[in-house]
Amino acid sequence: MRSEKQIAVIKYGGSLMHQPISQQIFARDVLWMQENGILPLIVHGGGKLLSHWMKKMGKEPVFIEGFRYSDLETTELSEMVLSGITSGKIVRILTENGILAVGLSGKDAAFLESEKMTSPLGKDLGFVGKVRHVKVEVMDALLQQGFVPVVSSIASDDAGNTLNLNADTVAQAIAVAVKARYLIFLTDVNKVLIDQQELSTVSQSELERLITHPDVTGGMLPKLHACQEALRGGVSQVEIVHGSLDHVVKMALGDTPIGTRFYTEGDHD
Repeated sequence: MRSEKQIAVIKYGGSLMHQPISQQIFARDVLWMQENGILPLIVHGGGKLLSHWMKKMGKEPVFIEGFRYSDLETTELSEMVLSGITSGKIVRILTENGILAVGLSGKDAAFLESEKMTSPLGKDLGFVGKVRHVKVEVMDALLQQGFVPVVSSIASDDAGNTLNLNADTVAQAIAVAVKARYLIFLTDVNKVLIDQQELSTVSQSELERLITHPDVTGGMLPKLHACQEALRGGVSQVEIVHGSLDHVVKMALGDTPIGTRFYTEGDHD
């Protein structure tokens, strides 16, 4: 049975992942959420560390329309870095702060059923995938028992190929599937910047137009697409915010946006 408590999906990434003090504050925010009736669910990336390991292996990262091109070797490195190093680090920090954190990838219980994808313009991305279906019962079982899932963006397709998924789109897909109230993207930017202006609030209809703006490039493009799909899928409040701010998650759950907040017109006072 689905809990009546509200669920908040947090895409954990950006500068927060590399700052020990911010990591401890983040853990305390997660604990605060649990104490206040909000169920945290964490999806993490690890792009900077992956690029570091790729360069150590003599491979130069290649990005196509904001997505990392992944050949077989890159995909194997992705699984090592994301499901191994990064996931383990996040779980350890949360556990040290009294939180029952469990690390898993989309391969575990095959809960992220995925398939290969091309870029929005149809370009080949190698072993890059997208989520086709989320087995909600896996997340429900963990959340009901008081565990905090820490999900790495790795999955398999029907042929058994390992796929590297974009963590923003994974967070969006899970948020829609579990009927989350909140989706928070912790990033390296303060707010979405358009025409040299920082945006604080953006309606769903405004977002539809914003995605085609020439200032929306690189990694921000799949992130805004994820925001768009989350709103379409029923998530009420989506926010992009700088991850290094003190108590960023706690503040992002408040009434006043601290980053760029996206909303459906019917949910905005």
